[in-house]
Amino acid sequence: MRVLLLLIFSFCAFSQGLSTKEEKDPILGSLISAKPDFSKEQVLGSILKGALENMHLTKKKVNNSFSKKSLKLYIERVDYGKQFLLKEDIKELKKFNEQMDDELSNGKLLIVDKTKEILKKRIPMIQQYVLRVLKKPFNLKKGESLETDPKKRDFVSSKSALKERWRKMVKLDTLSQYLELKDEQESEEKDDTKKDKKKKKKKAKKAKKLTHKQLEEKAREKVLKRYTKVFKRLIDEKRNSRLDKFYNAIAKVYDPHTQYLIPDDKEDFDIEMSGKLEGIGASLREEGSYIKVEKIIPGSASWKGKELAAEDVILAVAQAKGEKVSIVDMSIRDAVKLIRGPKGTVVKLTVKKPDGQIKVISIVRDEVVIEESYVKHSVIENKKLGVKIGYINVPKFYRDFNDSNGRNCSDDVKKSIIELKKDKVTGIILDLRNNGGGALTDAKLMGGLFIKKGPIVQVKDSTNRADILADTDGKVYFKGPLIVLVNRFSASASEIVAAAMQDYGRAVIVGTSKQTHGKGTVQAVVNLDGYASPGAKFYAPYGALKLTIQMFYR
Repeated sequence: MRVLLLLIFSFCAFSQGLSTKEEKDPILGSLISAKPDFSKEQVLGSILKGALENMHLTKKKVNNSFSKKSLKLYIERVDYGKQFLLKEDIKELKKFNEQMDDELSNGKLLIVDKTKEILKKRIPMIQQYVLRVLKKPFNLKKGESLETDPKKRDFVSSKSALKERWRKMVKLDTLSQYLELKDEQESEEKDDTKKDKKKKKKKAKKAKKLTHKQLEEKAREKVLKRYTKVFKRLIDEKRNSRLDKFYNAIAKVYDPHTQYLIPDDKEDFDIEMSGKLEGIGASLREEGSYIKVEKIIPGSASWKGKELAAEDVILAVAQAKGEKVSIVDMSIRDAVKLIRGPKGTVVKLTVKKPDGQIKVISIVRDEVVIEESYVKHSVIENKKLGVKIGYINVPKFYRDFNDSNGRNCSDDVKKSIIELKKDKVTGIILDLRNNGGGALTDAKLMGGLFIKKGPIVQVKDSTNRADILADTDGKVYFKGPLIVLVNRFSASASEIVAAAMQDYGRAVIVGTSKQTHGKGTVQAVVNLDGYASPGAKFYAPYGALKLTIQMFYR
């Protein structure tokens, strides 16, 4: 609590020195709040600095030494593949070597503007060159070398060297695509040999074998299509995305798990943790310039309406009484923002059906429950041996932090155990493979389902004070044989449960890899809107900060 108070006081002191203007509405004559005298970046930078310095486990200070490390990370985020920036550009950006901390505090972010200025010249130049290169056939038999690991290559000194790097990269992509097409063709030929001669002759008329030249041309066409889309995204990059690179370069200096979440990412995080959202209930995918419906989620608003279907192409989106907005060539993230919305509101989708029919579909948004993100159980039975084994899959340690009555994984595992005991299982397999963790509370509660009482894990903060999280209810929900499945993607809460069961001799830990992830840290997610002064609410939402606050020990 003391840390939180320090942070709030620190920011309040900052915000009191800023002012907002008030002016009269020319029509209503009433006072309305105008744009504040300070920028959103000033407010956000102050909140982030305060949160990182006061709440992070390490208590590192954001200073000049810190700046040098964050600049290195920033350049990596801007051009990790060393595909756009030249050595002269890096030299220009290194002028900010000791200014990253100042830019965070004053909110000017000149380095972001400078980067945009450089890339505004570089990206179109490379785009034009790549499109020109892909118009001519490659000599795929000529041997050339290219270092594909960005860590092992350096930024080049000239535009011509940069173009040469791109030529080789595009050639490699074309070669990969060529081999893929060739494999597909050979696979089809093998399938044909298994059929009778009549069917083989019939198919031969339909699909003529492509020559080397035709395969190469088709490969270039596919690569061109992909690169056209990539370059469009890069050129259309929004400021939010550029700011995300800056703020996360600052955050990642602290540790790999500390992360700034822009408002869109915060919304995605909440959905992932709760397993529910408000919208129409359709999974979407990008296909060329279009957004296509991949599947309809059972029980959702779209499922109940029975009009929207898989393979429908969404051409435009309109709110209840709003104008249509075309989503052709729009990123899937931006399209989803238009389609999602509060429960009870109406969205109108202009869709193209697979038969070519254009139709406007009105859908009343509702709560969407993503069932695949929840715990599932089943019974594995061997009738010959007369054995029944319960199987429980836990995809993540979910908990709805915005709803105390919402679902959580530990309660769902408890319900699964009760159901499996009714089926008279002799043992249970708890599957934590590919489970990256989640709520620490549920690691404690889930571990407690299999032991009578005792510590599950201990955590230590920056003061090195140990806090023991223990099971205290004295109840064991399952006493029989237990196997916990893990792999190298089992992390954090998964490792805590597996380790506790191992330490108590309560379960056999079975790994499909040599070890688990080995995370060892605890993160908290801070909603940054809560730290903005009333005057700064104008710019909300600010997103969230996920930061490391503790280490955990067996």
